[in-house]
Amino acid sequence: MISSQGYTWLMDGLQTLGMIVLGWYGWVMKKEMADAQVLRELQTELANAKQTIALLEQRIFNSPTHQDLGDLHERINDLSGAVRELVGVMSGVQRSLDRVETKLINEGSR
Repeated sequence: MISSQGYTWLMDGLQTLGMIVLGWYGWVMKKEMADAQVLRELQTELANAKQTIALLEQRIFNSPTHQDLGDLHERINDLSGAVRELVGVMSGVQRSLDRVETKLINEGSR
C-alpha cells in the first residue's frame, strides 16, 4: 500500500507529467496553426501570381509583333514623305500668295 507521502509524490509527478504533456500539445497545436496560416498566405500569393501571369500573357498576346512594328514603321516613313511633298507644295502656294499680295499692294497705291 502507498503511504500518504508516496501518494503525494505520485500525484505531484502525474500533475507535472500532465502539465508537460499539455504544454507540448499546446506548442504543437500552435505550430500547426502557424504553419496553416503560412500555407494560406502562400496559397493567396500563388493565386495572385497566377492572375498576374495571366494578365501578362494576355498583354503579350495582344502586343504588336516585330512584323507589325515593321509595317507601322514603313507606313510612318510613307506618311513622312507625303508631308514633305505637302510642305513643298505649300511653299509654292505661299510664293504665289506673296506675289498676289505684292501686286495688289502696288496697284492699290496707284
